[in-house]
Amino acid sequence: MPTGIEGMVRVAMARTLIVEELKSKNDKGGSMTGKRAQKKALLKKKITTAALEVFLAEGFDNATMSQIAKKAEVGLGTAYNYFESKADLFYIVMQETFDLEFDGDFSEFDFDQSVEDILIQFMLDRFKIIGQMDKGQILELFRVMFGSFTQDSAMAKRLMELDFKTMEEISRLIMKLIEVGKLPADFDVEACIQLAFSAFLMALGVYIFYEDMTYDVAMESLKNNMRFMLKGNV
Repeated sequence: MPTGIEGMVRVAMARTLIVEELKSKNDKGGSMTGKRAQKKALLKKKITTAALEVFLAEGFDNATMSQIAKKAEVGLGTAYNYFESKADLFYIVMQETFDLEFDGDFSEFDFDQSVEDILIQFMLDRFKIIGQMDKGQILELFRVMFGSFTQDSAMAKRLMELDFKTMEEISRLIMKLIEVGKLPADFDVEACIQLAFSAFLMALGVYIFYEDMTYDVAMESLKNNMRFMLKGNV
């Protein structure tokens, strides 16, 4: 597995190529509009990939949009056409790196399983992206993120939105479980969200900050913590 900045960039680029290939296959007409949209998406991804490298090398405070544009081999004006500010760009980089976009598709879930198993599957899926990165990469990115907290309170608040996105996904899954009759209508959604997200953060923290902790052991820990916290509640 590649390590350092190179490894993280390879993961980001590989994910982009897969997504763009799927989009291309779904573009039935091959229209100019579709091609323009694809070109814009690739250019935007080129900028975010370059930004990831610069943020990791320079930190949030020292990184500049000029450095990022140069690394991406685009004009500074082009970078600003896609992103209003450095803070906006960093938010998107974090969102993409940790794959925090969810399309609401629950087709991958087997709703014949227990509610406990469905929720555990969901949280394990969210944890998989962590396993694709070198632990040093994650630590460095977190260092940059926490550094941005001290320099920009607005940035800190925006990054907190990423946590809320994950909690929102859990909420949507729980509402789906209520819809299909797996949970009662009066189920305590808020309490379940807090339990599930707490288990996720606990496993993430242990994995990142304990040098000897392996990904597989962290995954098993997440699974066990979820079972313990959900026992008797679902």
